[in-house]
Amino acid sequence: MAEHRVWIVADLHDSYGTLHFDRGVALAEAAMREEIEEITFISSKSNSSLFKGYNLDGVSFLGVESTTSETLANQLIDMLKAHIPSRVDSRHPRPHLYLCGDFDIQVQKAIWKAGIELTVVQDWAEETYADYHVLAGADGGEVDMKSHTGFTYFLRGSHYAPFRIHTMKYIQKHHPHATAASTFTIATENLDYTTWIPRIMQCVANIQKPKEYTYEWKPSVKILPGLNCPDAATLKKLAEGKGIDVEVIENRTYPADALYHTDILFSAENTTLHESLALGIPRVCLPLKSSKHDHLLDHLQRREASPRLPENLENFAQDFANDLSRSSFDAAYRRAQARIGQYLCDGMGSVRIIRQSVFKVYEVPQNMVRFFELGDPMIDKM
Repeated sequence: MAEHRVWIVADLHDSYGTLHFDRGVALAEAAMREEIEEITFISSKSNSSLFKGYNLDGVSFLGVESTTSETLANQLIDMLKAHIPSRVDSRHPRPHLYLCGDFDIQVQKAIWKAGIELTVVQDWAEETYADYHVLAGADGGEVDMKSHTGFTYFLRGSHYAPFRIHTMKYIQKHHPHATAASTFTIATENLDYTTWIPRIMQCVANIQKPKEYTYEWKPSVKILPGLNCPDAATLKKLAEGKGIDVEVIENRTYPADALYHTDILFSAENTTLHESLALGIPRVCLPLKSSKHDHLLDHLQRREASPRLPENLENFAQDFANDLSRSSFDAAYRRAQARIGQYLCDGMGSVRIIRQSVFKVYEVPQNMVRFFELGDPMIDKM
């Protein structure tokens, strides 16, 4: 049997937070699960301690000065050239390289022409030099994207969004929907949290309990901080003064447990928001802090997977309170939101990418809501 080797390049990005890094970690976990013999994770040297926090014992970490330098392509080619076969067949596969992020087309071209099998994972692009190009955004990316190789496989949509195995295990449990939503969670990554945390806290405080609901109802708020966000005390101070219990989640690496016990999530576009779709968590999609083109916000609102925000966001706490009250006390609405989210994103993206790009196995179930059963032979050893 041929020995498969994969290299995964991922880094942190000012505009996207840890999205690319998390996707690289998810692919590494999926590669471990699929029993690939050799897995190497490549990132900036400064991310070594961050990578260790993910506890990927079967993955080697290789630090470079920068993943955005002009010499990156030459560095990667030098690393992999000893594994490039003179003859490519089923017994001598090409080394497989994954680029998670927005990499220059000239970097892709140099790597592909060197004889390395290339998969690029990003949300949006206009051209590619990859063998497999994953457009993991919910809208599927640019329709008229140009392939310079002439035979690129395009893997589009949130079904290809790479998630960690830890999250995928929670999808099997089927999220419960309480009669009344009382646990609200704010994900801070890619969000202008200094503005939005006070707004959301005031909006939750403005929720009106229906007269027909006679049980005691007490809301609470959890804050899921991103890796680059300030300490818990700073975040908690932003949420004080509304008489609502606030908890800042300490685990910034694997938030799936806290996310699973959430009734409604407030989040801008990030890994957590994609995970909420797959987990069936009703969500309120908020604007990105540093982008004028918020594709996911627009897409989720058009698909009715997130309520529309008030035109004047300055009055969010007052104008959105009625919508949030309805969502909180209408369990049928939240169940419908869960099904829409799971239809858009089934959570099997990382395994699907590895199976299709490395093993050329394409009969992976396309919707976990329909196919994700323990008896399914395609989903074993979860």
